[in-house]
Amino acid sequence: MSETYSSDTWAERRSKPRVQVPFPARVRGVDTRGEQFETETILDNLSARGFFLRMLPSVEAGARLTVVISLITAANDKEATPRVQMDGTVLRVEEVTGGGCGVAATFNDPQFL
Repeated sequence: MSETYSSDTWAERRSKPRVQVPFPARVRGVDTRGEQFETETILDNLSARGFFLRMLPSVEAGARLTVVISLITAANDKEATPRVQMDGTVLRVEEVTGGGCGVAATFNDPQFL
């Protein structure tokens, strides 16, 4: 069973700076009921090795996710949007206000699409 943390109980352990830009993201994985899902959400932050986002399907620590991030900004909203895909592993799951869960994950080998 996974551990769920509130943001008040989790100690800061980041070793890399985070970019706090609300990039749109599509997330695929398997939820806590063992069912496959695909959902769209907004990234809370992104670093060289990880990300944090909030979503409605609940997942467990250790779950594998595939995330496609659209690197859209106001400056490039009329051009083809660059996207990056990454396969990640959930490090922790947090309760968030309004339902759903906050997911912190690490990733390797991002691929530009």
